[in-house]
Amino acid sequence: MEGIKSGFFVREISRAAYDYQKKIDEKEAIIVGVNDYVEEEDQSAISTLKIDEEVERKVVEKLKKLKAGRDAGAVEEKLNAVRQAALAGDNLMYSMLDAVKVYVTQGEIVKLLKDVYGTYREPLIF
Repeated sequence: MEGIKSGFFVREISRAAYDYQKKIDEKEAIIVGVNDYVEEEDQSAISTLKIDEEVERKVVEKLKKLKAGRDAGAVEEKLNAVRQAALAGDNLMYSMLDAVKVYVTQGEIVKLLKDVYGTYREPLIF
């Protein structure tokens, strides 16, 4: 536990990743297609998914309509059950499934879990 709290494992993993990347950059470690035997011209263009603004607007409107039409009391009750399970260290799957059955959104569940557990921040190691 002390190794985790002190950042020992993160430091060691970061150091190993740095050393490996350095070997790749200096071609001490060869990765075909990455740092050696690379084609000059990349034939595969990666297409980026672009969501049309009208589609986005419709999805947001649908979500607002869903939230307005659901049973607010049931939503609060199920979110509270998820919170209690998280605080107790219990399996969250059952309470989360119950929550989505009354139309609790993924975003609402994630926000609740962030409130309970916090957000992981990788320690700075230099």
